[in-house]
Amino acid sequence: MIIKLTKSKKVAIIMSIMLSVTSANGFSMISALNINNDLTNKIIKNETKDINTYPFKIDDQGVLIEYHGNDIEVVIPAGVKKIAFGAFINNDKIEKIIFPEGLEIIDECAFYGCSSLKEIVLPESLESIGRLAFGNCINCKKVYLGEKFKSIGEFAFWKCDSLRYIDVNKDNKDYSSYKGLLYTSDYHTLKLCPSGMSKNIRLIDSTKVIGEYAFFDCKNV
Repeated sequence: MIIKLTKSKKVAIIMSIMLSVTSANGFSMISALNINNDLTNKIIKNETKDINTYPFKIDDQGVLIEYHGNDIEVVIPAGVKKIAFGAFINNDKIEKIIFPEGLEIIDECAFYGCSSLKEIVLPESLESIGRLAFGNCINCKKVYLGEKFKSIGEFAFWKCDSLRYIDVNKDNKDYSSYKGLLYTSDYHTLKLCPSGMSKNIRLIDSTKVIGEYAFFDCKNV
């Protein structure tokens, strides 16, 4: 079911999500509230002049602010440079998303709770994914990061319980993939183990550092 969220409802949902994540990781309540205030400000700033591109709400800067459709396959329009905070939050209909080249940023919680999404193939132009951007996409099995990808936010794939493989373009200068694990490009630091991986995980021999939350929510490893 697709529900159009008002600004206040979106704030309430995101605050609830962030508080649950922060408490699960032992962050203080003050820290959690500071994060929520930061994200709430992003919602307010996204209230800008938009262009009529129904079912998408896109502003004149190329920011996709909201989606009000119910399609199983969604094609993001060409010209979109950023997908805003919570734009597709809790959409349980979408199974596939086709992203345009030229997209550079996916903001916090943009696709949080898209529970039917099966695979995430990001464009070569994408540079960053915000906190919880694809959190709770419980049926997503694979993620692809492109050549220009540089930055992944905290818990970007939190509660993606089916995620088993993260692939990275071989020409990416910041990240790499080893048997589905996300590494820095030099294969020295393990950044993320997909939470759907199971049984024994073998790290590459060059591993020197395991990221702080690399194995967070990996229940079967």
